[in-house]
Amino acid sequence: MAIAGPRAERILDVVPASGRDIILVLDLSGSMEREDFDLDGEQVSRLVAVQSVGSHFVRGRTGDRVGLVVFGDRAYVAAALTHDVSAVARVIETAQIGVSGKSTAIADGLGLAMRRLSERQAKSRVIVLLSDGQDTSGAVDPVAAALKADTMGMRIYTIALGPDGLETAPRSRDAVDSEVLRQIAGAADGEAFRVRTTEDLAVVTDAIDLLEPSLADAPPIRAWQEYWPWLAGASFALLAAALILQARETA
Repeated sequence: MAIAGPRAERILDVVPASGRDIILVLDLSGSMEREDFDLDGEQVSRLVAVQSVGSHFVRGRTGDRVGLVVFGDRAYVAAALTHDVSAVARVIETAQIGVSGKSTAIADGLGLAMRRLSERQAKSRVIVLLSDGQDTSGAVDPVAAALKADTMGMRIYTIALGPDGLETAPRSRDAVDSEVLRQIAGAADGEAFRVRTTEDLAVVTDAIDLLEPSLADAPPIRAWQEYWPWLAGASFALLAAALILQARETA
């Protein structure tokens, strides 16, 4: 029976690492308080809309290592890169306006994300930038920062939030500079998305899922539980017992 090699298939409840690092760079400037998004029939702020869709997006990145950088006047790491995507999603859900100032330092947010990604040797390094404003307080040109990211092998996706853009409402204080965000994405081999509604935001996160496939839907890992060692051990034990009995009978 041991020679026959009996075994049983097992499905392992684990997901392999994708080798991809993703950092979300989230704008927490004062304009994110503006309530011009509709979520489940209720008027909500831009931040609430991003928290709802962004946390769902992060929870679906099983197998990736995900982090979060937030910025206003300055940028800081709100969640270090980790495979614990649920923990990062919870940080997104509890983010608050004003913790990093109320201006919009896009380049600072990108720069901090780039530094964190440069510390890792992941085979794929991605930045997802969500902003609803214009770069107003950064000391570095955000497009120049994106060009640097490209030379470092990083890809940047940008999401321009809000109904008004500088091209259609140049005098609006809360208009998003979607052209600069397009340039940032183009400079770092990514894609730029324009979001005016919560539905647009959900479509964008689905699109990024397709561009950067998650392992959440990957086939399960299959392994085999081998039983022959137990049978072989039992046979040797019986053989040893038989030899001992035979020795006693002939003694």
